[in-house]
Amino acid sequence: MKPEYQELLKASLSLSVALITLALGWFVGHRLSVKWNLIQKQRETDIANVQDFYSLYGEFKEVSKVWRVIKRNKDPSLGIARDSRWSLLTRACAVESKNEAIVVKLATERDLKEDALRDLGLFRQALQKLRESIRDDIEVPFSSRGPEYVFFNDLAAKVGSIVSSSHVITTSDPISASKRLEAIANVRLPHFEAAMKRFVEAHPEYAHSET
Repeated sequence: MKPEYQELLKASLSLSVALITLALGWFVGHRLSVKWNLIQKQRETDIANVQDFYSLYGEFKEVSKVWRVIKRNKDPSLGIARDSRWSLLTRACAVESKNEAIVVKLATERDLKEDALRDLGLFRQALQKLRESIRDDIEVPFSSRGPEYVFFNDLAAKVGSIVSSSHVITTSDPISASKRLEAIANVRLPHFEAAMKRFVEAHPEYAHSET
């Protein structure tokens, strides 16, 4: 083979290697970029979920405290609007609705274990107490510092940890998600009352600590 052909062949091989290297670099870089963007998007979603939960918790506390003031008010000079009860009932329903949205997200996106499903169900029952108490014109059990108050805060801390967890499912399975959602919804009032009883028995110091 003539020297000029050999040089041309070498140049062609070098160019081919350079093009292949460039293509591989672009492919790997693109894959990493896509993966990083997905991670960033998931982090943004996780942060939004946590913020939604904190906002929900704060609104629950706000509504329950206002309702307690209304129920305990003995000062005739403290004017209370006639539609206060209806307004607070509406807000209590909104709190429950926001929690339902969070529950659906978690059931769909997270591989929740039995303990997490139970805690989410118990917290859901606790939030229902707010609406039911306003509806029935009685004070909310969790608005005073007593066993119910401590139990609710304990549940809130557990649910907050679940919401902020990064154990996200990579592939969505509608059947499994439906089962997780059903397990949460199947936690009823008797389960809630039994769980609170066990909590108080394990922490007798809270049994008579209402203020």
